[in-house]
Amino acid sequence: MNSNLFPISSSSYISRFLLFATSHLYSSKTKITAGIAFGAFLLLAATYHFARRKKYATSIVNVDECIKQMLPRGESIQKIEKVEGGFSNNLWRIDTETRSYILRSPKQKNKPSDFIQILETSKKAFTCSISPQILGEDRNNQHMLLEYIEHVPWPAYEENFQPYKATMKALKCFHENMQPYLSTDKKIPYAPFTLIFNESEDLEKSSDMPMHFSIALKKVKIIYERLKPWLKNHATLCHGDFHKGNVLLSKERRLTPFLIDFDSMSIGDPLFDVVKFSVALPQKCRMDMLSEYVGERLPTRQEQAHFELMDLALLMVIVIVRFKSAQYTQGLSQERLTKEEMEKMLDSKEALPSFLIMPFGDTSPKARQKGAVYALGELLKRCEALSFNEALDSFNV
Repeated sequence: MNSNLFPISSSSYISRFLLFATSHLYSSKTKITAGIAFGAFLLLAATYHFARRKKYATSIVNVDECIKQMLPRGESIQKIEKVEGGFSNNLWRIDTETRSYILRSPKQKNKPSDFIQILETSKKAFTCSISPQILGEDRNNQHMLLEYIEHVPWPAYEENFQPYKATMKALKCFHENMQPYLSTDKKIPYAPFTLIFNESEDLEKSSDMPMHFSIALKKVKIIYERLKPWLKNHATLCHGDFHKGNVLLSKERRLTPFLIDFDSMSIGDPLFDVVKFSVALPQKCRMDMLSEYVGERLPTRQEQAHFELMDLALLMVIVIVRFKSAQYTQGLSQERLTKEEMEKMLDSKEALPSFLIMPFGDTSPKARQKGAVYALGELLKRCEALSFNEALDSFNV
């Protein structure tokens, strides 16, 4: 798979990125606010995604006929139910006399080679016991028939942290065992830096952007240059859209995690998956998850520095996603923040609202700009708090 298939390394990632684990947040009120906010943002981002994404002709195949062709011999359909929540794919639950299945059908077809990569990776993940089994496939229409995993909602971390730790082990297994499928164009930056550099070009040239954007981008470029030698030897096939919605906790198998939705894979920094999955957790909990990922031990200072640097890269992706979303609506006659207003917010001594709590119920460009400013302010604040140069020095290849 080319590394630019990964939404992190192309504009299509803007449609999927902010599916954060908002139920990790610190209070029930915050959980509700953040959940509504991110849900609203996904609707906005979807508009951007489908306007930008290169389309491949697709025909809608009759669901009943498609299922009948892929069901194991002797099975007959008892019930078909549309499943909500699929972003890139339509999902149906199929019940037969003996078991249940999930039919996965793309809303827009991938390139054939990309679909094969997703299919083969899913099969490989199943052999590692970290993903549902594929029981049928239609390569022409890019359909998959998977076993249905009866799953339960994610518990809060403080109530039960075991599923989180088990998920880190499953993620580590994914990163280690997907190596045979690696292939990348060495000229393309590793994810998530592909998206950062590609999508920041026109933003940086815009006269409407605050000067702080260029400052943050320079820091991210320094991070990439420092990490690049390490990535040449350690970059892995990353999940790319790793959040709780893409990890099912099996009800029948004692909350065993099963990874799903490999559409966003690319070659990149494995810690980006860890950083994104844990973004809404308190720092101590995040370090506990990093410890689990590196092997049930305390992370070294180099590993901590690596995690902190990838955290900054994550924030830069959020900044770009939100500014691009606001930019996409620039043709509409709606109120927007001026460059001066954004710079005033960023230069103010007053703390900005959390970048995790967003007014995305307001779909205006101004609201999206505010979200970008909050994340940009957080990025620059963290650079100062962790001592940017010290973190770079701690990461010695």
